[in-house]
Amino acid sequence: MAYDAEQLKEMFDDRFESEVVNYFNLQFGKSKKESNLYYCPFHHDKKTPDLSYSKERKMWKCMACGWTRWDIYQHLQEDRGMSFKEALKYVADELNMQIDENYKPTDKVQRTKEKKFNIPTIETTNLTKRQIDYMAERGITKETLDYWKVKNHNGQYTFQYFIGDELIHVSYRSPGKGGIKGGCEIDTKHILWGLDHIDVNEPLVITEGQPDAMIVWQSGYKNVVSVPSGSNNLNWIDYCWEILKQFKEIIVWADNDKPGIKMAKTISERLNNVKILTCDYSDANAMHYKKGPEAVLKLIQDKINEMPNGLINLSKEEFVYYKDIESDTIETGFKTYDKHVHDWKPGELTLLFARNGEGKSTLISQIVAHCIEQNVVTFMYNGEMSLGKIQNWLYRQIVAKTPNAYFKTETKYETILEIKRPIITAIKRWHDGKLYIHDNKKGNNINMILETARLSVDRYGVKLIVIDNLMSALEENDSINHDQSNFMQKCKDFAENKKVHVVVLAHPNKMKDEIEEGTHGNLTKKDISGAGNISNKATNIIALERIWNDEEEADLIFTSLKDRPQFVTKGGGRLEIKYRFSKEYLRFYNSVTPEAYNYSWHEFLEDKIYKKTYEPTAVTDEFKKIIEETKVEDESPF
Repeated sequence: MAYDAEQLKEMFDDRFESEVVNYFNLQFGKSKKESNLYYCPFHHDKKTPDLSYSKERKMWKCMACGWTRWDIYQHLQEDRGMSFKEALKYVADELNMQIDENYKPTDKVQRTKEKKFNIPTIETTNLTKRQIDYMAERGITKETLDYWKVKNHNGQYTFQYFIGDELIHVSYRSPGKGGIKGGCEIDTKHILWGLDHIDVNEPLVITEGQPDAMIVWQSGYKNVVSVPSGSNNLNWIDYCWEILKQFKEIIVWADNDKPGIKMAKTISERLNNVKILTCDYSDANAMHYKKGPEAVLKLIQDKINEMPNGLINLSKEEFVYYKDIESDTIETGFKTYDKHVHDWKPGELTLLFARNGEGKSTLISQIVAHCIEQNVVTFMYNGEMSLGKIQNWLYRQIVAKTPNAYFKTETKYETILEIKRPIITAIKRWHDGKLYIHDNKKGNNINMILETARLSVDRYGVKLIVIDNLMSALEENDSINHDQSNFMQKCKDFAENKKVHVVVLAHPNKMKDEIEEGTHGNLTKKDISGAGNISNKATNIIALERIWNDEEEADLIFTSLKDRPQFVTKGGGRLEIKYRFSKEYLRFYNSVTPEAYNYSWHEFLEDKIYKKTYEPTAVTDEFKKIIEETKVEDESPF
């Protein structure tokens, strides 16, 4: 049985307390009839257990500093850096339950303006003998602690994060097992620990913890920093962006466990020239304890000097299973096609081509809207449409026939309908941080487009790149065919290197006539305009053809001409799908992909009256039944 987010949360409520206790390593204070009290890691009062967990309401609140967590989703998003979609999957996996496939999650954390950070002001003292001795047991000397400015605050190690001489962030850790691990000054900027002593001209080592960074430094490699908040929070990439992009090489030495391995992989996808360092021990500190400083230094130097770029030892590469990439696949929203190719995958290039005015931009706009709903961060280049036209068409598709959503404007030619201002505001809040557009004023040559795309991937975590279209990104000249082939190769390399999905829109050549009637499309891979080898570069090829005969049962033939499967599936090969076009919704639809799909922008409406007015109609039971009927039984292909 499958469940939605609220049902999963209710089932997880009994675990919510232990989940937070284990994550922050909270120390129990005492139990009351209605609540359990713990010592708060955020204001560091070890005398009074102010952090209360309500047994009835299933929520956390500190009576001293005001820190609150309403539910497991808020904890996973704000403390572990997950998106709402990732948090939902985490909860479902922990419960060993399935998520209702018709439930469409959106990010509950709304980003309306840039976050303002506090500057920490704390009083510290020198480390106690107990604190120094505990670090000595881990091989860290007092001289190292002094260099890294490790201090004492209420009996806890105090790690101070500087940029130049300015204190930006503070985190804490108690000596010994069972103490507070990962507490910090709230509402301060989480930057890398050690930025005040690094050299941008040398390879940078990033560790997962402060003791590991100090061990690496003490072992002889000085250009080292630590992440501020463990493996789950990578906000420091954005906060340290201007510094990180100066390094020619970055080496990530994370803990040798599942969260650490995932962190290292994610960093390597978002930053350039990253090498992942692994060893047979749990972390750098453990290796130092077992093998000594010489082994630690040698491991780093060997990684710096390892096999040159461009050469891969295949036996060292991790074998990829479907479950390894499932959470990164992208639905287009055209469900028959999604099922056919098992969604778009990271590292792939899709070529979509159609004649002018036959639905390329409309279909890709519909896909982008679906991606926003799925929290797939998207980058678009459009060489033909202005920002105003892109915005107007996308918003009209999203709002569609929502009751009372439009007002009339009298032009000198006719009466037109425009979307009301509160709805525009809600839609913008809905897709804030999920859709980025290339600024054509900055240049729209091949290299500029890909450089902007690279920036969006590295800094903002973009997963889908849309280039609309191939010809507008190139200049007309005698070598146009060569340029097309070169551009497609660059897009393919970009997708593979950045582990994103790239979609390029193109035109067919002018030899084939338009379809006026019939049941099959007449475009083939050979009809793609330009160099003959363009189709060889793409993983997937889609042809769109409009049928201009009103008597036909379809308006569009969507043909999957090529899909190169990574896994053995029941799909693959040529597939034709027919769609109608709704002039009211500005969407393509059929019996499986609904015309009246509702997006969740209404959740961002501020006025309660508007919320009630624009509450969308739920997806019908009939549609759910249709989707269920498209599933196939699990059969072996062999």
